[in-house]
Amino acid sequence: MALPNLIIIGAMKCGTSSMHNYLDAHPEIAMSRQKELNFFSFDRNWHRGEDWYGRHFSATAAIQGESSPSYSKFPKVPHVPERIKALIPSARFIYLVRDPVARIISHYMHLYVGGREERSLNEALTEFEGNHYVECSRYYMQLQQYLEHFSQSQILVVSAEEMKEKRQETLREVFRFLDVDETFRSPRHDAIYHSSKPQGLFRRWAERRRFARTLRPYVPRSVVYWAATQGPKQRAVEPPSLDKDVRESLCDYLREDVEQFRSQVGRAFAQWSI
Repeated sequence: MALPNLIIIGAMKCGTSSMHNYLDAHPEIAMSRQKELNFFSFDRNWHRGEDWYGRHFSATAAIQGESSPSYSKFPKVPHVPERIKALIPSARFIYLVRDPVARIISHYMHLYVGGREERSLNEALTEFEGNHYVECSRYYMQLQQYLEHFSQSQILVVSAEEMKEKRQETLREVFRFLDVDETFRSPRHDAIYHSSKPQGLFRRWAERRRFARTLRPYVPRSVVYWAATQGPKQRAVEPPSLDKDVRESLCDYLREDVEQFRSQVGRAFAQWSI
């Protein structure tokens, strides 16, 4: 058993699945087979204890890592940096970010298509203060939660735009940060990975073993199979349109956080809309 010394902390919809796979391809890095362990964010996992968490890792590589975007969802998900500090104070972190408005729209689409959001995009953004979509794009605010407990030298910020347009150069920077061979190159670096594929609402749950174990004692196997393969399909959805006045107000609301973030990490993020 080992504990990780690398954690990808988000942000959601910024390429954490791809980064997880790119790092796992490196011979000096072993990422957890299950991507989102959510140990420090979900109380039900935290209470399972260090032994449960440690069983997801083995001391077979210099870098052991995991990726959980829920680790940068403050204030909805509190106490994450404190918990990490208590268990692995020398951990290094990768924080993936993206144009804040584009991330919000992608976050909204993720929940809407999955059936967990019924409002239109504009309705979901009628208020910005305390709005979970918006809070996850306040990168400076999220980063400050970690800087209260860790040094900035332990945290590498990577933009999704850089990963898309300058992938090998960006990965070399990541590998240097982790003190592993920065010249390593893998065919896996050419792919784009997603945390989940579009699926029917029943199928997502039926594929989980817990759900299957619950059904099997009570219903025929054919019913379980139907739920997993032929259940109600995901709703069709057109790409949402954000009203111009909502977009302008959202940009105004986020602008101070974006400027503070740029100053904190010393990066321009020139491609962003804010």
